[in-house]
Amino acid sequence: FCAVALQELPEARFPTSFESCRRVTSECRRQAMPAEVCLAVAYHETRLRNLPAYEGRRRIAAGAKPADLPSWIDRGPMQARPRALCPGRVADGCDFVEVAVKHLRWCRVRMARRHRARYSSADAARWQWRNAFACYKLPSRPDWGYASRVERYRRRLVEL
Repeated sequence: FCAVALQELPEARFPTSFESCRRVTSECRRQAMPAEVCLAVAYHETRLRNLPAYEGRRRIAAGAKPADLPSWIDRGPMQARPRALCPGRVADGCDFVEVAVKHLRWCRVRMARRHRARYSSADAARWQWRNAFACYKLPSRPDWGYASRVERYRRRLVEL
């Protein structure tokens, strides 16, 4: 799946993209999540690179060791925030892909419960991932613009 996905998403052709794709898809399968959902988030966040976050246009982590980075910096291909998602709220020993997929699964369940009465069953299936993507970055304040961008990538990957 990764080889085909990287051909379909040309902006994701970096030396580490294939390895990041394999890590994300295997963790998705392990947690019973569709691979295209997690890949859409990883593609939108980092173009499938395993990088720390940006602060504006300047990379915070330029030349810094991972242990030197503050816990509020998002990390990994899906940009998990150690302070919010990692055990003990520290990055040491944290698997950023595992906690990001777990968080995305939590968002899906949370948003499905919140919107269950609002949609019919056909609409719920269509909106479940968009709602989960909206919750992913900041659960207390859903970002619908972010959700529609990630949903566009997900639909592209589903067509493969």
